[in-house]
Amino acid sequence: MMDTNATATPPAPLDRPPGKPWPIKEAADYLDISIRTLTRAADLGNVRLIRFGRKISVPDSEVRRLAEEGL
Repeated sequence: MMDTNATATPPAPLDRPPGKPWPIKEAADYLDISIRTLTRAADLGNVRLIRFGRKISVPDSEVRRLAEEGL
């Protein structure tokens, strides 16, 4: 019998190529956390972000790691 309380990592969206950085809003939505929580984790050195001017993205590997391990 399966434990219905276990949290499973949701699959990445099918239209997202593996390795493509996630816009910070999409990453936060996928991880079910706020953008502020994600940026705070980055400020603490727990998450790596990519900055292109004012645009902030999260590497695909980081999103997958956070989905598996949590913050």
